[in-house]
Amino acid sequence: MRTIAALEKQGMITRSPHDKDKRTCKLYPTERALSVIDEIQTVCEKTEALLLHGISESDKKLFIDLLMQAGENITSELHIERKGEEFND
Repeated sequence: MRTIAALEKQGMITRSPHDKDKRTCKLYPTERALSVIDEIQTVCEKTEALLLHGISESDKKLFIDLLMQAGENITSELHIERKGEEFND
């Protein structure tokens, strides 16, 4: 929760109560956060290229498939709502 609190303090996200589960809240990006999406995307792409450099295409696919499964496992366990296939971008 410290990370979420820090993002909220920086004006990057807002919280609202979850309709069905009062123990949790929904997080929404602010206009400030939306304004830096392109910059964040560029950094992510450069980081991904660095991480995957020298790894075969078949190993890259396996790695990404494993990460996707791990993401699905944790979102299911924590009852995190996803918007469509947002992890597939």
